[in-house]
Amino acid sequence: VPPVPWYAPEETAVSNLRVGFYTDNGYFSASPAIRRAVTEAVSALQASGATVVPFSPPDTHEAVRLFLGVLSADGGQAMRRALAGEKPHDLVKGLLQGGETPGWLRPLLAKLFARQGQTHLAFMIENMGKLPAADYLQLVEGRAHYRTRWLQAMDAAQIDALVCPPFALPALTHGSSVDLFPAASYAIPFNVTGMPAGVVPFTTVQPGEESDRTASKDKADIAAQFVEQGSAGLPVGVQVVARHWREDVVLNLMAALEASR
Repeated sequence: VPPVPWYAPEETAVSNLRVGFYTDNGYFSASPAIRRAVTEAVSALQASGATVVPFSPPDTHEAVRLFLGVLSADGGQAMRRALAGEKPHDLVKGLLQGGETPGWLRPLLAKLFARQGQTHLAFMIENMGKLPAADYLQLVEGRAHYRTRWLQAMDAAQIDALVCPPFALPALTHGSSVDLFPAASYAIPFNVTGMPAGVVPFTTVQPGEESDRTASKDKADIAAQFVEQGSAGLPVGVQVVARHWREDVVLNLMAALEASR
């Protein structure tokens, strides 16, 4: 049975909560409108009585490493079974290829792509692939350690919940997701840690704030800039995250943000 006491509604009132926030995870930059959405959302919570403080998320690179490693540890067998002979989408095809790449070849490919400026792709290739049981268990142990790091960081900041980007970009153009796995890095830590999270629409991309990305050779950055162009008017939301077993806190904060619009 989950160790969850029955909380009185007033205990989770927004005015009794201390909320952390961040707009950049140190792995992949969020669009200007999404960063603005976060700052406006926490201002709305502050106006409702919440205590709001900046927060630094623990090592998103480690979350992505663990996620990719666990996802591909079986060499893509589970994905193949789920496809049942169906032709995979290009994004799924890339994940399958990453999982099936021989271990001896992955470091070589990673170095090659890194030299070509494809740093995100290099990181993915380096951390994907079929693993022996002992290495898989190391990932499982690493996941537990990473979860502890998150809880310790939240304890140190004395926060009940977080507000952050849910994804680095507004709605994607068709086909662009193939190169934009890094944009999902804002959700990955909570897939890895198992913390409850929800997304609530909050604002729209305004004219003139579509993109502020610098020029890059990296396909993910190029694809992100392409998606951002012409995105004015698209809706963007914020992600609300709480501690394990505290879905009530997530829902209360989401309701407060929805009511503030």
